[in-house]
Amino acid sequence: MTSPTPQELDGAEVLILGAGPVGLTLALTLTELGVRVGVVERGPSTKRDPRAAIVWPRVGEVLRSLGIIDRFEAAACRLQRAEFRVGGRYAGTMGLGTLPCANPFPLMIEQHVTERLLVERLAELGVRVAWRTEALDVRVRDDGAEVDVRTEDGETHTLGCGWVAGCEGSRSLVRARRGIAFEGAPRAGIECIQINAVPTWSHRDDRETGYFFIVPGRTLLACPLPDGGYRFVCFNETHGPAPQGDPTLEEITAVIADAAREPSLTLTPTTPRWFNRARFQDRVAARLVDGRALLAGDSAHVWTPVGGHGMNAGMRGAHNLGWKLAAVVRGDARRSLLDTYDHEQRAAARAVIDGLTRWKTESPSAAWVVRLIGAALPLALRNVDRFPPVEMKLTELDANHRGSPLSAALSRPRAAQPGDRLADVPVAHEGRVRPAHDLLSLKHWTLLAMTDERDPQLRRLREMTERYRSRIEVRAVRGGGRAMEPSGSAVLVRPDAHIGAVARLVDVDALGRYLDAHLVRR
Repeated sequence: MTSPTPQELDGAEVLILGAGPVGLTLALTLTELGVRVGVVERGPSTKRDPRAAIVWPRVGEVLRSLGIIDRFEAAACRLQRAEFRVGGRYAGTMGLGTLPCANPFPLMIEQHVTERLLVERLAELGVRVAWRTEALDVRVRDDGAEVDVRTEDGETHTLGCGWVAGCEGSRSLVRARRGIAFEGAPRAGIECIQINAVPTWSHRDDRETGYFFIVPGRTLLACPLPDGGYRFVCFNETHGPAPQGDPTLEEITAVIADAAREPSLTLTPTTPRWFNRARFQDRVAARLVDGRALLAGDSAHVWTPVGGHGMNAGMRGAHNLGWKLAAVVRGDARRSLLDTYDHEQRAAARAVIDGLTRWKTESPSAAWVVRLIGAALPLALRNVDRFPPVEMKLTELDANHRGSPLSAALSRPRAAQPGDRLADVPVAHEGRVRPAHDLLSLKHWTLLAMTDERDPQLRRLREMTERYRSRIEVRAVRGGGRAMEPSGSAVLVRPDAHIGAVARLVDVDALGRYLDAHLVRR
């Protein structure tokens, strides 16, 4: 497919720099919501080398809201269990996919496939990426922005746009031109070595099982890939200057053999051959919204990939930014709604960085910590087959925006905490029991009224919500168990499935004041 011409890109309501998973997710979210976007990428196509390789269930929900989760499921390996070995000894197996969620299993899928699926969906919606187009400069005005680009033929063009979004990575041009500090520091004492390879070892080749190996100073993950082989990720405790260049096959084989306690292990690299060595920095941009300039993904934050949450957090952030930016562009929401993206995504980034120091199953640990893990983990896995709190953390289903200006408890919540993702539990609506998320949509807010359709209070709620330019659907529901509010409550859910406000059904005026603070009346 040919790239769009500069003339076709000029005048986009939002111009996105960078066609990685974050930029493409933002583009797709905005396009689904009727915003005209342009996407420029200096590379020649989607990435060819392996990068991020896992999609957690919370991002699966994002992809479901965009109508493409089935494509990802078809192209991925579904992880159904994680097997742990400590010091070479079997410590137990943890089952996955136990939480209420339409697509509960983590998906092993290479980043270049993720990008291809997003690009294909954008093309179906009429949006083409401008490949081999390098952004050279960015200028922001009160009413828009300009971006100078150099196209494949070497010509320079100036593109006007309403907003410019920097999704171009840790060396973000948008961040640099806006003079936004990238606050943080290098993460000391840890190095990551990665390879995609087919192993010769003693473990079964199970396309649904990931392996964790924990030894002093090293933690190794081995997860199956859809095209065969495994992604090996080894976090090593390290000090001193980093070696130059990528590891050799001999070096990485020795490291993995040591971590797996398999001296005779061999590795046959898959195609394309890819060996990687990296050290990391933990940084968050001082602001993510700067006039008409926006930051997302690695342009906004970077950290050590313990837990595999970098791409996922970036895609969730792009989805969050997308529905809010679309509402502002359409005139449905106040400009201040974008400030809540800044608040929420910076807080989310800091939470990930802070949590890395406590995630001992992947961070390399001292010998005494490994001994403690080796004693405690088998006991825990024998006595508790499933670990909802741990799985919630792994899958990002516990990611929340508590403390956000957009999260308000207008009455005392019992279970549905403002800022949390709405639990996808069965509820009764219009005579049918269905998952709660079936009532939600990226294209509207949802007011869940915990009552039945005969309640006269519903008419007052619908009259109130119809005042706003944003679409707000009022749904009468029952049930939900301990995860939902009691009868007589109202739960206002944002387009991204996070809870905005909790109130009593009779608190119509309070709900109206909440909506007035963020949305625009007709």
